[in-house]
Amino acid sequence: MEAIKEGLRTVCFGQDIRYFPSTESTNLIAKKIAEQGGKEGTLVIADYQTRGKGRLARTWWSPPGANLLFSLIFRPSSEVTHSFRLTLLCSLAVAQAIRQETGLEALIKWPNDVYIKGKKVSGILSELGFKDGTLEYVVVGIGMNVNCDPSTHPELLDIATSLRIELKRNVSRLTLLTGILKMIEGYYELMKRGEFGALRESWELLSLVKGKRVRIVSLECSKEGIAESIDDEGFLIIRNSSGERERIVSGDVSLTFVEEVV
Repeated sequence: MEAIKEGLRTVCFGQDIRYFPSTESTNLIAKKIAEQGGKEGTLVIADYQTRGKGRLARTWWSPPGANLLFSLIFRPSSEVTHSFRLTLLCSLAVAQAIRQETGLEALIKWPNDVYIKGKKVSGILSELGFKDGTLEYVVVGIGMNVNCDPSTHPELLDIATSLRIELKRNVSRLTLLTGILKMIEGYYELMKRGEFGALRESWELLSLVKGKRVRIVSLECSKEGIAESIDDEGFLIIRNSSGERERIVSGDVSLTFVEEVV
């Protein structure tokens, strides 16, 4: 904890740190802290998770002491629909921090994954907390493969990578963490000032899917189209086969069906 605080360049995020050598899930802990009145910016971080999870009830594999596994508490004053912006904001911070600290060309797959050379290196899970119908907090969990080797798991061999694999050396988790927290804090201030448009432009520059044909699969249906942009809420805009623009609020973008548009 002290090492983290010494390297921090923030005034809010990470100033209150809850460290666990091992825990079920940093998101679970962060939600409990938020419900008990924990302040915005609280960082919950662990070296190992026994029940780490991603979107759509997926598990997040991570060996002890190798990766970044942490959650942050936000208390946004904006309306619920704006809370999705936090996922986009954090994915941008993660991708930019990787680029800044390693030189690797990290890209963002809407809505919450960061990729390097076509393989996933980081995932983000946002969960909302309500009281009497009012948004009380948002917990954003971030998992990043830093010094692990996903190829030891056959099911991850072709879909996941790590910074160590790409650089062929270990990377400082502390340096990455403090860089991510600084960027999140700066981007969050922009968002609170109503300048999400600037963040959206930066996000689109790092988009893995913009201008490509994608398939989005949700619980309700499956859609295909050309990914054009994200809107002011952070939702994906695609153009379908009829030439109409559609707003995608949720779904899993399958890279299996991504093709360059000529």
